[in-house]
Amino acid sequence: MGFILGVGRMNISSTRIDGTQNDPQILKGSRDATTIFGSIEVLSEPIQKGAATITPYTKLEAAYIDLDIYSEAGIWHWLMIVRKLSRR
Repeated sequence: MGFILGVGRMNISSTRIDGTQNDPQILKGSRDATTIFGSIEVLSEPIQKGAATITPYTKLEAAYIDLDIYSEAGIWHWLMIVRKLSRR
């Protein structure tokens, strides 16, 4: 039997170029994120049936991520803002 559990915290920064070819705008944005993840696995004893061997195995994995609001700085009409997201 094996078990893994983890928690992570990160700051994600990005830079993108938007606008027209003659007037490109450099926009910088950032957001924080938190992740929780884990897995559990069970490996049973091998089962012998004649020349065949069967080894039962099962594994369960789960993850959760929470992304804070994403916002950019730059020329206002090119800015992107994304609301807070949480997913399992």
